[in-house]
Amino acid sequence: RPAVIIDDMFSTLTTVEGTIRKLTNHGAIYVYGVHGVLPAVGHDKLNQLVARDGLVEEFVATDTVDCDIGIDVSVIPELVRFFREKDPLRG
Repeated sequence: RPAVIIDDMFSTLTTVEGTIRKLTNHGAIYVYGVHGVLPAVGHDKLNQLVARDGLVEEFVATDTVDCDIGIDVSVIPELVRFFREKDPLRG
């Protein structure tokens, strides 16, 4: 059975890695997050989990922070829509 991990911010991936290791017998693992900060240690760990170990089927982070690993999802259209609808200067 597939598993989905959702986190607000990826950095060293220590918490995500621990969760992934516990879910290895459950099938495909998909990892989604908002801020992909990922310093060097995070990049190395993600490369290991995705490429070498093959434990992560998909890794997705938004473009709120420049992240060159995984799929980058843009939040800009949603922010533009929000501010157009909630513009306090329009009254």
